[in-house]
Amino acid sequence: MQSYCIVILDYSFKLESEISELKTLRQHLNRYGRANGLAKACIFDINISLDEIFTNIVSYGFRDRSAHLITFTIKLVGNDLTIDVEDDGKVTIMSPDLAG
Repeated sequence: MQSYCIVILDYSFKLESEISELKTLRQHLNRYGRANGLAKACIFDINISLDEIFTNIVSYGFRDRSAHLITFTIKLVGNDLTIDVEDDGKVTIMSPDLAG
């Protein structure tokens, strides 16, 4: 009997802008990590980072309460892992208070 290893080099998924989607985010990361043989510690570290990014986008990235989608794209090329996170939120750049 032959066994096969599934390697997912490019993986993309979308989540709704709801904190409850953090569980789904973890599930996607675990699935991707296992499929590509990433160490559990690596998956854990990535999860902490993306958890923070996702939470900040949901909490501060939108000026309205409408539903929004946040897209995650994970790419593995050799030993380089790249994760892009896209949303349609508005960027607010605050000038520092220099008079202070």
